Amino acid sequence: ASAADLSAAWDAVKMAGEVLFLHDSQYDATGYETLEQAATRSCTLSLDMAVTGSGEKTAWLEAMRRNAELLEQVR
Repeated sequence: ASAADLSAAWDAVKMAGEVLFLHDSQYDATGYETLEQAATRSCTLSLDMAVTGSGEKTAWLEAMRRNAELLEQVR
């Protein structure tokens, strides 16, 4: 992420107050982890979008089930 992107994201987080950070676990989120400090309350979840995986027939469904469980925990 560029410095301008991170600065804009920081400002948006400060204005929002409470933030749920979601990122695909298959991609690097370096740079964005500091944005939690701008929020009054935050939670970061590393979700699996199942872009790659085992190739099993139920792999995508299982990944989505795990994602749903993570999201339910922060309600």
